[in-house]
Amino acid sequence: MDTRDFDEMAFLASFFLEPDKSVSVIDTLEPEHFSNSFHQTVFKASRSLYLSRGCFDTIAVAESLGFGQEAVSRLMEVVSTLDYNSTQEILASRIYDRWARSQIKSQAKELAVKTDNPAIPTPDLCEKMEDIKGELGTKKQVVYNTGELCKTTIHKLEGIINGDQWGIKTGFEVFDESMGGCFDRGDLHVISARPGNGKTSFAIHMMIHSGLKIYFASTEMDESQVTLKIVANLMNLDSSKMRYRDYIIQNKSKIVEGMAMLENMDIITNVSGSQKASGIRLGAKRAKRILGGLDMIVVDHLQFLRSEHKTSNRADELSESMKVLKETAKELDVACFVLSQLNRGQEDRGPVEPPRQRDLKGSGAIEEDTASIVFLHYPAKYDDKKSPKFSPNLIQLITSKSRHSESDKFTELYFKKESSSFRRFDDSDWDSFNFSIGNFK
Repeated sequence: MDTRDFDEMAFLASFFLEPDKSVSVIDTLEPEHFSNSFHQTVFKASRSLYLSRGCFDTIAVAESLGFGQEAVSRLMEVVSTLDYNSTQEILASRIYDRWARSQIKSQAKELAVKTDNPAIPTPDLCEKMEDIKGELGTKKQVVYNTGELCKTTIHKLEGIINGDQWGIKTGFEVFDESMGGCFDRGDLHVISARPGNGKTSFAIHMMIHSGLKIYFASTEMDESQVTLKIVANLMNLDSSKMRYRDYIIQNKSKIVEGMAMLENMDIITNVSGSQKASGIRLGAKRAKRILGGLDMIVVDHLQFLRSEHKTSNRADELSESMKVLKETAKELDVACFVLSQLNRGQEDRGPVEPPRQRDLKGSGAIEEDTASIVFLHYPAKYDDKKSPKFSPNLIQLITSKSRHSESDKFTELYFKKESSSFRRFDDSDWDSFNFSIGNFK
């Protein structure tokens, strides 16, 4: 008997005899992973009966498929084939691995044909090769019964009692507090603001003060711009002046010190410009291997991502990108922060008015897939009347949506634009204004 057939029959036999033990591997396989069409049919029917009834046997499977006597005899032969030297996990792994290898071989042949076409850019061929690796290199997540879920959760709660941390802290205390103390791994978070209102600066401040392992994908800045923004934040320098000779000479020692600090940070940066969400997923996987782990992904920004599949509806393209990023956060067990632009709706209400969720570009697609949405609002920038109630350094951090904390919450931040740095807005910062902004104080 062919080894492939034997492994498939042995797995099905084990599934028939002890279906409850298959709960952790049954979701890693699909009918098409079996090479034998008869085995595909049996597995599909057996799994369907098990998921709907919680039990099944050869008679039930035969009846559901309308098998004749010859097919029933063949079914009996399958379920009598046991491999006492291999567990269900090992057999399932062999079945999946053979299928994945056949897919790689097939897609490699197609890719080889495309390489002979000079009209296809080399980067597209490399991206396709990475897509094959990403799609086939990771199995589906396993499922758990309620008992296993409880054990896992109890273990997590006991860890917190003993000092472990639920989720990740960004190191930006006021931001963590606005989100209930931390951010869950596997979640997608959106940070949105109008152009020039500090969303990139906010993300960079969060990254460099977190002490975490981070993958940063920038679609706007090149490597020098990213580096200078980070160094300016670390050393309290004016990033806008760091392109002028006299300022560089004057602050050379600080710049060198800041770069030395940056070299010791666990941050992998991708500044390739136009990127797809799937490309960010692959880049994050590489970053995880390089850093020996990964805690956070930061994408700057959503609207500049290339669509996975070109359509006439930009909202659908954004939705697809968001879903890929959400799947990436789940797969890699990281918190993913996505920077996003606002549409013109806020300006229609008056530029000083704080933004709302419907002001997000592609708001429906964004709201659907995120665990939290926060806005950065810079009222003094748009206040034509120069009202004393708006400090030129005041940024309003608005928690519009949060799965784990209070929504529609306003927090005051002090924004030093020159060094792209933030801190909590203290009462002393109001001394020259003598004005309280509603529930902001």
